[in-house]
Amino acid sequence: MESEKEKVPGFFLIEDANFVKKMKGPRGIEKLKKLLPSLNLDKLSPVRKYPLTQEIEMLRATAKVVYGDDSPASWEKLGHHDFETVRDSSLGKILLSLWGNSFVNLVKNGSRLFFFFAPFVKFTYENLTEQGAIFTVENNPYPKEYYLGLFKSIQNMVKAGGEITVTKVNPKKHVYRLKY
Repeated sequence: MESEKEKVPGFFLIEDANFVKKMKGPRGIEKLKKLLPSLNLDKLSPVRKYPLTQEIEMLRATAKVVYGDDSPASWEKLGHHDFETVRDSSLGKILLSLWGNSFVNLVKNGSRLFFFFAPFVKFTYENLTEQGAIFTVENNPYPKEYYLGLFKSIQNMVKAGGEITVTKVNPKKHVYRLKY
């Protein structure tokens, strides 16, 4: 049995279904339903908590429908899209306005952001300067490219230049390096 920390609000699954509908229309939704027969897409509740495994299945199916596969490049695109979903949510707007429009401030507050949107993930950072940062994401059930896309979206949002690379330490631990 999964703990409450290993569950996500239905809001995210609904947003993924809405993304499929926006990008691929009703046929995309039908494909999504065929890929997810155990999940009733018509009855998703934004406040109900769903097992993390269902969220990952939903993301994988979304990637297949929208991008044609669930390759690393598709997971990176999903990370980008999901950051935009968080950024545009009411809670995301409040949190981002409190922390400012600086990559350094957002990294410093990363663990708080994860607390609200992905409490099962542990986020830490080190060597945080105006020239770069090293941050670690642990207990990460997603492919490493998912958060790479998310971090690149943050970088674009705050207009921070540089390059982000990622190293897989183990299946659930990834180290991201940002150099300006």
